[in-house]
Amino acid sequence: MRVEYVRKDGLRLDVRRQAGKRLNLFRVTQGACSDGKYIYMAFERKKSVARARAVRIVKLDPDAMRIVRISGVLKIGHANDMTYRDGILYITHSFGSKVIHRVDAVTLKKQDDIGVRAGKAMFFNGIAKLGSGFLIRNMFGPGLIQTDRNFRALRYFNADGKHKVSQCMEVREGIIYRTYSDLQTEDRNYLVTFDLDGNMLSDSKVEMMGELEGCFMHKGELWFTSYRKKEINGSLRCMAFIGKAVWDGEHPES
Repeated sequence: MRVEYVRKDGLRLDVRRQAGKRLNLFRVTQGACSDGKYIYMAFERKKSVARARAVRIVKLDPDAMRIVRISGVLKIGHANDMTYRDGILYITHSFGSKVIHRVDAVTLKKQDDIGVRAGKAMFFNGIAKLGSGFLIRNMFGPGLIQTDRNFRALRYFNADGKHKVSQCMEVREGIIYRTYSDLQTEDRNYLVTFDLDGNMLSDSKVEMMGELEGCFMHKGELWFTSYRKKEINGSLRCMAFIGKAVWDGEHPES
């Protein structure tokens, strides 16, 4: 699977560079999603202890290649994945938290958290809309939880792509899309699809630079974001790319 990058002046758009000094300490892009017009990308500031981690969220107009807004510092952990519904960004913390964070999509200000009411003890690093509720992912292992809109667990099942490091998730037309990325290897980026019972449908290599970090639907098409670090002229540069999937073969929804 190829990725058609968002480009500016003929070059791949580096969202972090576009944001300039406002993201100086926020180096690693994490979860991403779309509201149908704008794309939202979290950028993480790492600290020595997980509870001190924080993010800033960039709101991007990909058609105009323009940043609309950048949030203040949000203490919501790793922000590994996010989804959008009814004016709110729902964001997973990833480390040591069993809540879903909420951020207003207009103001990019934090709202009250929502606890996940599930019988099984899990930490969550993946989220997508499913019907009127949500699908959330266990950080450790292949377990998924389907919830109602108030995050009460309805059922548990597994969806295992058999690759290293599960990253992000989306659901559309009865198909679960999950990405896997072995850190900065680049040649081990995968998209695996499942039905709603966790049965694997397809397994495709994704040709995108860096580590896959976001997977979401935007204007009816599947998009990805990636984090790439590279030493340039003796200094480490952290980049954030964005692009849409170009299917090589049969589309999973056909």
